[in-house]
Parts: sequence; structure tokens; C-alpha cells
Amino acid sequence: MFWLAVSLLAGGAPNDVEIRGMRHPALSPDGRRLAFAWRGDLWICPAEGGPAERVTTDPGDERKPCWSPDGLRLAYAGDANGTLDLYVLDLATREARRLTRHTADDDAPAWSPDGAWIAFQSNRDSNLDLALNDDVFDVWKMPSGGGTATRVTRFRGENPAWSADGKWIAYDRYATGYGDGEHNVFIVDADGRGTPREVASGREDSRRPAFRGRTLYFAHETHGFRNIWKTALDGGPLYQVTGHRGDHVTWPTARGDTLVYEYDFDFYCLDLRAPRPEPRKLAIRAEAPPEPPPARETLASGLRAPAWSPSGRRLAFSAGGRIWTSSSDGGAARVVTAGPGEDRDPAWAADEASLVYVSAPPGLPGHVWRSPLDGGTPIRISREEAAYRTPRPSPDGRELLVVVGEGAAADVRVIDAKSGAARDVAAKQGTAEFSPCWSADGRSIYFLKDGEQGTSILRAPRDGGPAFEIRGPTARRDGLEASPDGKRLAWEQGKNVRVALIDGGEEPALVGRGVGRPSWSPDSSMLAAEVPGRALLVLDAGGASRLPLEIRVERDIPRAEESRALFGQVWAAYWGSYYDPFFHGVDMMALRAKYLPVAEACRTRGELYDVINDMLRELKSSHIHLKPPAPKTGPPTGALGADLERGADGGFALRRIEPGGPAAKAGLRDGDVLELPAAEDLDALLAAEAELKLRTSEGTRTVKVLGIPRTALRELKYANTIEARKARVRELSNGRLGYFHIRMMAAPEVARLKEALEKEFPEAEGLVLDERDGVGGFAHRPVCALLDSTAPERLNRNPACAMRNRDGSMVKDVYGDPRPPARSWNKPVVMIQNEVSRSDKEILPHTFRHLGLGYLVGMPTAGGVIGGNEWTMRDGSRIIVSVQGWFTLDGRNMEGWGVPPDFRVPLTHDDLYAGRDPQIDKAVEVLLAQMDGRLAPPRKREVENK
Repeated sequence: MFWLAVSLLAGGAPNDVEIRGMRHPALSPDGRRLAFAWRGDLWICPAEGGPAERVTTDPGDERKPCWSPDGLRLAYAGDANGTLDLYVLDLATREARRLTRHTADDDAPAWSPDGAWIAFQSNRDSNLDLALNDDVFDVWKMPSGGGTATRVTRFRGENPAWSADGKWIAYDRYATGYGDGEHNVFIVDADGRGTPREVASGREDSRRPAFRGRTLYFAHETHGFRNIWKTALDGGPLYQVTGHRGDHVTWPTARGDTLVYEYDFDFYCLDLRAPRPEPRKLAIRAEAPPEPPPARETLASGLRAPAWSPSGRRLAFSAGGRIWTSSSDGGAARVVTAGPGEDRDPAWAADEASLVYVSAPPGLPGHVWRSPLDGGTPIRISREEAAYRTPRPSPDGRELLVVVGEGAAADVRVIDAKSGAARDVAAKQGTAEFSPCWSADGRSIYFLKDGEQGTSILRAPRDGGPAFEIRGPTARRDGLEASPDGKRLAWEQGKNVRVALIDGGEEPALVGRGVGRPSWSPDSSMLAAEVPGRALLVLDAGGASRLPLEIRVERDIPRAEESRALFGQVWAAYWGSYYDPFFHGVDMMALRAKYLPVAEACRTRGELYDVINDMLRELKSSHIHLKPPAPKTGPPTGALGADLERGADGGFALRRIEPGGPAAKAGLRDGDVLELPAAEDLDALLAAEAELKLRTSEGTRTVKVLGIPRTALRELKYANTIEARKARVRELSNGRLGYFHIRMMAAPEVARLKEALEKEFPEAEGLVLDERDGVGGFAHRPVCALLDSTAPERLNRNPACAMRNRDGSMVKDVYGDPRPPARSWNKPVVMIQNEVSRSDKEILPHTFRHLGLGYLVGMPTAGGVIGGNEWTMRDGSRIIVSVQGWFTLDGRNMEGWGVPPDFRVPLTHDDLYAGRDPQIDKAVEVLLAQMDGRLAPPRKREVENK
């Protein structure tokens, strides 16, 4: 290691620079070196800062390094094979060895003090991983040399850390909330025996523990800020260590007398010997890794806004945030524009030597530009930043028409092509004016105007004067274009293109269905149009034919541009559509300025997704998270359907065998012992039928077992859990009550509930309706209607809540169809909820209580209630755009609230490990008491005649 120490301490390369955006610091066992993740690779620098050296060069994203106790190796997580796997890097040879090969994610490794084990988090198998829940992690451990992993936690666990004596593992556990949620810190026996002990809890968030002796450090949030706190391994009060107020503090690592952590895209350290240690920013220098080669982008869709050139030989259009040109017959396209903005709405200059267009960062004001086709420097035309749209040069090239503003504020203006001076076309009268175009001779201007009766077509003189209506109001029009021969107008209406004579009174002719944004050919015989969001085609102006254009759109995209484009697309989606125009009090422009430079510098998708999601977390909102595209993986890893307990002799005792799983079907029993070679990975073996050696009380034998994929195991565990709950309800109620669990709020679940009410327990006297866990949707109204035939009418007259749009308008949550289903339950019901009940699973209990249908048992819901739509980003990743807030009728925002139960019953770690479910027990108790007259039923709201 001498050469490594010399290279790290002697100084950096002559062109290295101080860097930011480092993640996941890890101090070496001797406290002299610091490993971290940056630009998708792992680096090492002196603990006090200084020059850093890159130690991995894989194309994937490497993250979360941890040191071996001898300081010679690093374990880390990497996504080179699609999902996250664990690797071990030999620092002397720079050779990496892959430890895990599971098709789930294995992440956040932690090396045991004796070097024999690596603990990590994995979503391969969780007892709380319902069939529709993703990313439910537990803590596992495996030999550091490779082999079969065994479970440490059974009901969620992330970010493990070993105690100095190797006896304990600290971890954090998701507790409540939507999305990232709130976490609490626990300690458990390193082999997973016994019940975990909570050491940092409460209403605030605690996560990412790190040991220093018998002291446990962790990131803890109070009063809106996350700092480093500490507590004793044996329990006791929590003490605040850092006092930052400007940003979140996270990811502590401690060795000797030094504590290092992340804050504001930098690393800071504390000397723990000082009575009142002052944080010091570490100045870390590195030579940036070489830029990855540009990504080759092929756009098979998303071609928009075609514009026919004056000669008729070429088309201009926008695609992927750039302006392109191609032959009007199709073929290969050539990119015209480049730069940080999103370019759109192209139009040709009369001499066909340049294009005008709008360029703006996504969701922000921009400018009108002219770009020469010969590759010259683009020229800015507009003076002031604004929300410009559809610039159109005049036939003589002296002026441009443009729309400024959005919605009702949209206004048509004329801009001088040289000076940028702007003037209004006509006196604006309070409604939107948009989609302008020039007459063939350039003397008149046509544009559209919205009114109470619809959209009208107006004409105004170029040099000023009143505008006159030439076609009266009809359903919404857009994309107005005048033909070059001066005879006709074309426009988009109802996703169709129509054509009519300018001065005629006849009905417009339909010339293209399912298309928009028409552009005339120079001879006025054809129209180019877009199939919205997809491709371009050519229409016969007489409506006789349509011809798709085969255009090849390919280009090389530099990495920074690709990162900037995705960041901008996500940011703009919330900037323009988020339900709260005040963004929960967050300055979105400041967020953009803070995170965009870091995003632009990202080298890998994983690093970029982390930066974007860190930005979104600052909104403190539910329903917002950038989810990567599904990774490409090989055949699914198999699962045995049983827990393994490693014995002293190297065998694996089977525990908690899942009924109906592979182990149960093969006749394996609790206590049987599997014998596996030391470095053999059982999960990998079970991807195909495996012959396993088994020791039982009756001797040794071999069995053939075929594992099942993780998704199938989730379904099996879910089915077994539900059957156990049904049996418990039958037992406690002596067969009087039925039980039903709603997995998600969707039409298939409503149909399943209806069938259960009619066929599974029609004779039951009452129903325990369990809506814990799972996911939301939109089905609270039909569920309530199934339970009570009067619910639809009562909801219509007296809604439980209302939806608030971004503009402040409210829409009351009425049922719509007042007729109840053909058959409703109309018997006593009790509903169970918990801290993970979210979205429509919060609107449901609130509506349930509002109608007086029954009592609520459990814990307050998550407080994540926003109406949203899923959007797909340019790289295939997805976000939920939260477009609608949900409010109770007394004005309470359900986002961040959490519907309180009538009977508060927690489900503790002790309950989970003991197999108890006190929430079901209490629900049965409450319902039987109500049915037997020992508890008054909730009062139903009467139908209000107002």
C-alpha cells in the first residue's frame, strides 16, 4: 500500500480542482483516509482533505463504500449489471470481485469488525413487502468471501452499521409517511436473534447510524433541519452534535476522534475531542474523470410543430428539445440548434437562410432567436424574457408575430426583427389571443381569440387598427395558418385539422383526423401536420390522402446536456403543474439554482437520479419521486420460501417455512439443515432446479427444489397473511364476522370486495375491512357505496372533502351517479388503518367516518394525499405530477395531516416478532361491542336538503 499512500499524500495532478457533490463518506479503520463516491466512481483522499485518487473505473454507478477492518479493501454497491449488487475492491490490485447476483437490489454494505461478514440492505424478500409495494428493504448479512446471505431483520431495515465488538447491528427503519417517509433507528443482535430495540424515535426522522465505540451517531431531523445527533449503544437521551441550519446534514462516519459528514454538497469534519467542536469544510481536490462519450440519441417519436420551407424542399420541426430540418420527403434529419434551453416552435425566414424559434429552460420564460442554417452564431431577437410561443416572420422579413403569456393572459404582439421592439396587434379585451399568422401579402394578421362562446378567428391590419371577426366562435381552435396563395385558412380543432376559405361562409372541410399544428406547402396543395407526441405526416389539402413521413432523427448528446435536459424536464413538470402554487413554502427557483449545477456535473444516471430526488425531497411532499426505468436483468433469482439460520458447523437451519412455497412443497420442515459449500449462493442455485443436501432428524438425504421469483414469493406471502387474518377474525368472533383486505384503491379491488360480500360471507353479521399497507388509487366512493346503499346520495348532498386545483378552484368530491350498487352490505363495519395507509387509502377512512359507516381502528394515516398523474420523462424514467390537492370541507389540507383513528392501536416490533396483530384484535372487539349493544354505533349523517 506504500505507493497508494504516497500518491494520496504527495499532491494531486497539476490540473486538479476543488470538487463538490461527493457522496457517502467512509473513514478508514485507522482514521487517516476517506473513501467516497463522486461522478459514479469511488475515490480516496486523506482524512483532512487534499488530493483524491479514483480507485474504480467501471461504467456503472459505484456508491456507499465501506472499509475492510485491515484497510486493504473496499466493499461497495454498483449497478453495472442493472440492479444494485455488492462488490469488493482490492486496493492493491484494483480488481473488483462481485459478491451478490440477485435480481433485487443489494445496497449499503457494512463490514463486520472481525472482517468475516458484510451486512447490507436488500429488497429481495420482506415480510411487509405486499404484492404491490416496492423497495421494502431488510438487513441481511453474508460472508465477506461470498456465499449465501441470511436475514438479520424481518420487518424492514436499511443502512446497517456494526458495533465495535461485532455483537450488534444498528439500522434505520421506515416508520411512516409517504415516499421517503420518516425513519427510526434500531439495534438488533448481529445474527438477527431477539427483538430489535429502538434507540432513536419520535415524530422526526432518524437514519444512517454510525458507531464510534459505544456511541451511536446518526442523522436526525428536528424543526425542519437534519443534523448529526448521538446516543449511547445502551440507550439514553439524544444529544445534538452539529447545528447547521441552511441545509440537511447526513451520512456520518466516525473513526478515532474524527467525525465526517455530508452537508451542502461538501464534506465537513469535527474533532470530537473538542468541548464544542466547530465544523470544518474539507477541501478535496481531484482531476475530473474523462467525459463519457456522447450518447447516441435516436428519436422515434416526439416530432412536433412542422414548418414547410418557402421553397417546399425542406421541413423544420422540433424534437428532443432541439430544432431540426429534413427533406420534405423524409429521410435523415439535421440538428440546427444547441445550447442549454429547450427549443420549440420553428418557422422559416422568407429567404430560407435561417429559422426563428423560441428557446427557454423547461417551464421558464425565454427568448425568440434566429439561427442561420449555415452554422453561424444564433441571434437573439426579443428584448425581454417572456413566455413566448409560435414566432412567425413576415413575408418581407422586417417583423415577427409572436404570442406572449399563457392562458387568459396570452397576447399577440409584433416584434421588430432588428431592434426587438414589440407592439400589440389590437386592443386586448381580457381574453386570450393566440396562434397568429400573416396574410400572403403581409398586409394583414390573422389570430385566434377565446371568448365565452368559444374560439373566433380575427383579422387585423398590420399597421394597426381594430380587429374584425371573420369566423365566429366554435369549439376550441389552435394552430391557425394562412395558405401562401392567400385563399384559405387551416387550423386544429378537436385533434383534427380543418380548412376553409378566408372570405367564404361555407362549413370548414375536415382534411385530417387525429393530427394538429398544420403548415402549408408553398403551392397550397398540401399540409404538413403532427400526430401529437409522435410523428409527422403530409395531408392533401383537399382531404383525399395522408402520407406518413419517414424521418430519421439521430444525434450525439454530450453527457452534461443529457443531464441538464432530464433535470429541466422534471423540474418544469412541478414548476408548471404542482397543485400548490406556493410549493409548500419552498422557493422553486432557488432549488433550481442550487441543484442544476450539481446535476449537470453528474456522470451516471444513478448519480443524477439521486440529485434530482434530493431536490424533490425539499418540497416535503408526497407523490413525488423520480423512478428510474426498469433495469435490464437476467433470469430472476430463485427464492426458497424459508428463512435460514447459519449454524456453527456451517449448515443452514430452516426457519419459518412459507406454506405453499418451494421448501414446503419439497417436504422440508422447520429445523432441517441445508449443507452448502462455503462460497455457494443458494439464491443463484435456485434460479434453476437445484439438488440440495439436507440433514434431518431422520438422517441425510437430497431433495430437488426449484425456487420461485421474488414477485411470486410476495404474492404467496400476501395470500398466506390474508388467510391467517381471516382465521383470526373467525376465531375471535366465533364465526360472526367476515374479513377483507383492500390491496389498492382500484376498480378490480372494488369488484373483488363486491364478490366477497355476496359469495364469501353473505351470512356474516359484520365486516372487518382492512386497508393497511398496499397503495392508493381512486376508489373510495364505490367502496363506501358497497358498504351502505345511502352513501352515494348522502355524499352528493354533503361531500366529505374537495379537490383544489392550482388556480384555487375547488371541486367537491361527489359520487356522480346517485344510484347505489345493485346490492350493498348495509351491515356493521369497522375499518383498520395504519401509518402506511396513504393517498386514497386516507380519503377512504375520512369519507367512511364522515358518512358514519363505522369506527376506525389503528394508527393515523401517512398524510400523503395529492391527486397526481404519472408522466414519463425523456429517458424512460417516471414521476407522479401532483396536480390536485385534497381538502376536508372545513379547509384542512389532507397532505401532511394523517386521518386519526377512533381507537388508537400501535403495531409494535414486539407484536410483529411475536406474530400478534393487536389492531385486528381491537377491530373485532369494537365491532362485536357495537353489534351486541355495548358500544353505540357512529351516528350517520342524514341527507341534507341543501
